[in-house]
Amino acid sequence: MKKRILALFLALILLLGVMAGCSKKDVSDTPDDGTSASKPSANKVSAPEKATVTAKYAYKAEYKDVSAQFEWINQMCAAGSSVYLSASVMGDEITETDEVTGETYTYNDYHDGLFRLDMDTGEVTELENFSMPSIPEGWQGGTNVYHMQAVEDGTLWLLINFYTYRYNVPEDFDPETDQEYNYYEQGEEKSSLLHVASDGSLIAEVNIQPQRSDDQQYYNSISTFCVDSAGNVYAGDWQNVYVFDASGKQLFVLDCSENGGSLCQMSSDNVGIATYVYDEATQTGGRRYLPIDVTAQDFGEAIKLPQSAYNFFPGDDVYDLYYDNNGNIFGYDLETETSEKVVDWIECDINSNDMNGYAILPDGRVVAFLRHWDNATNESSTQMVTLTRVDASSLPEKTAITLACMWLDWDLREKIVDFNKTSEQYRIVVKDYSEYNTEDDYTAGMTKLNTEILSGKVPDLFLLNDQMPVDLYAGKGVIADLYQFIDNDESLSRESFVQPLLRALEKDGKLYEMPTAFYIQTAFGLNKVVGDYETWTLADLKDAMTKLQPDADVFYAYNTKSDMLQQCISRNISAFVDWTTGTVSFDSPEFVALLEFANSFPESFDWENYDWSQDEDVQTRMNSGKQLLNPVSFTTFEDYLYQCYGYDSGIKFVGFPSEDGTSNNSFYTQTGFAISAVSPSQDAAWAFVREQLLGQKQQVENQSIWCFPVMQDAFDAMLTRAMTPDYQLDENGEIMYDENGEPLKWPKMTYGGGVSIAPDGTETQMESVEIYELSQADADIILSLIENTQSVYSYDQDIMDIITDEVAAFFAGEKSAEDTAAMVQSRVNLYVQEQS
Repeated sequence: MKKRILALFLALILLLGVMAGCSKKDVSDTPDDGTSASKPSANKVSAPEKATVTAKYAYKAEYKDVSAQFEWINQMCAAGSSVYLSASVMGDEITETDEVTGETYTYNDYHDGLFRLDMDTGEVTELENFSMPSIPEGWQGGTNVYHMQAVEDGTLWLLINFYTYRYNVPEDFDPETDQEYNYYEQGEEKSSLLHVASDGSLIAEVNIQPQRSDDQQYYNSISTFCVDSAGNVYAGDWQNVYVFDASGKQLFVLDCSENGGSLCQMSSDNVGIATYVYDEATQTGGRRYLPIDVTAQDFGEAIKLPQSAYNFFPGDDVYDLYYDNNGNIFGYDLETETSEKVVDWIECDINSNDMNGYAILPDGRVVAFLRHWDNATNESSTQMVTLTRVDASSLPEKTAITLACMWLDWDLREKIVDFNKTSEQYRIVVKDYSEYNTEDDYTAGMTKLNTEILSGKVPDLFLLNDQMPVDLYAGKGVIADLYQFIDNDESLSRESFVQPLLRALEKDGKLYEMPTAFYIQTAFGLNKVVGDYETWTLADLKDAMTKLQPDADVFYAYNTKSDMLQQCISRNISAFVDWTTGTVSFDSPEFVALLEFANSFPESFDWENYDWSQDEDVQTRMNSGKQLLNPVSFTTFEDYLYQCYGYDSGIKFVGFPSEDGTSNNSFYTQTGFAISAVSPSQDAAWAFVREQLLGQKQQVENQSIWCFPVMQDAFDAMLTRAMTPDYQLDENGEIMYDENGEPLKWPKMTYGGGVSIAPDGTETQMESVEIYELSQADADIILSLIENTQSVYSYDQDIMDIITDEVAAFFAGEKSAEDTAAMVQSRVNLYVQEQS
């Protein structure tokens, strides 16, 4: 049986290798009846699941550089063979002088322009007959094109929002003793619809002033609109839909209920709202489309929508509507209630993070504008890309490396696209299992992934997150020991990585996951309170509490029993569950002590009636003996400066109490990878992972990494940067000096300052302290904290549900901690055996 599964898996990989382009190439999702799909798509998501894959169609991307006629696209829509753009256009350079300081500065004026892209010629031209409405005389502010739509007669409708203000200063205004900001007056926020011809000339301007016949409040900030084939205009502000005729006369208003609703248009004569609807009779709810019946002046019958559908485009002869989700375009069939992925941007080698706008043409082509910022030159460039449906067999063949994930990190998109563009042999194919989640089951994607793995269909790469049970995968032999790749790597060794993190990630001497970054969760107390403890057990914590005020809290006042239980379990669940051996130890003294610790907190917190006016900041509470510990997370060395200065007698990191008194802090990992133990493309998968690691030092130098890097050289560079002052530079890039010849520095952190008000009303001026660099003593404290951190945050929702269920009786005083631990042990042990 194992040989058969492996043979099927290898056949799947070979078949994936012959497919390329913009259609999904994971042919594992074939119809149950063995027939081929009739629509050009990749994954059909429905309930029950019946996925469809088509290898016949793909999308070919054609690129064209666009001259800098505009800076940024605001809105975009398609009409026939033309695409219309509303974009920001740089105007004249304006020079102004500050009346107080005399300083002169320059800036560029911007205005919205209207452009037409001719898809036949590829030319982009500005419609010079178009001009934006002007701001009323005596007012300042601006206008912007908030939404636009092309209609069947070739004309355009544009929603213009006005924002105006002025400084209504009195005649005797004296700038020496007064400020004009004291007389700030905001103007009326209003919206206007412009109906313009295809050359940009104005046909009509319709001022939208929604009115209701009742006393209910409405927004006057229209956010979107639609125009149907009869010329009726539908304007929405989320709470209501206002329907006008073509002349601007209001016909009626529809209330979108407390859940609100966004306007969407399925066809030229079918306009409605997407909203959440709850059925009291069945006690079920979800995303629904409510069509608007103009004759009845009411909503029609609700139609089910995908739970992830929010941004809509009109449908065509293939789909009833299009929508985007997680950076991809889907088509939706109302009759079958199924979604199909039509365009996967990554499969087209397009980074959707650079997307400045796109439109779907009637002939099925997709045109998009990409705006890319070059960090090296500090310049941006704009490209137009046109996606045309082609035969998949006409595209170059590459071996597919399947990357399984639950949502895709925005930064990783660009790296996948770069890898796919540069690799001649391989391409990363992303399979985002979150797309299988439904409104009834938000874990359906994770269930599908685990089911496929059990059947022998294992992805080549895993992008790990809190939902993926990496320990379970390691215990079942699903994922590979990464040390085999590190040890055979010409450029890397085990010493290339931050050692305490690697030790914490190891399981029986093997490394199953490789994060790209990490941070630390811990807790600190005042030195004068916790400084003398060599361990930090529950008994130590109880003893430390005797040194504070009688009603002092361990942490924040709002922490409850369930809060603390979840925090403590997730910090180190591997201490109680070993997936490699299938053993469980919740009946241990450690877990009993943890239960007793959580039980020392209140059952609940009254958020509504708490007197927040008496609430104090953590520093004040700890200095005054009202709070023992402050739980903190450190993502960088500078976080120490931001969070740990200004405490009386200094601080000591003790973390959360544990039975052994030492494993009190946790690593939290970011963007982790695992590699399949049975993938035939392991080396290629490792090549992609190592690419994410080798450039970390450069990321630190560019200040484009926001957590501790896992590479030791990058980690050292981050520490050096924190210990190096940031000097003030002149226009030539030279260090500036004060009158004493000392270099001027920018503070990395400033604390103190301001006024402290005592309960009796006494005001005390606080001293302001500026910190310019991390000291060696502070660096040693952080390095010691990292060195002594032994556990890694992990989470298992199923195990947590069992624990939560069983501890309820203990928290209610109906069971002992020992009996509760025994019940948890029994149920979790059964769960682990079922999964192993």
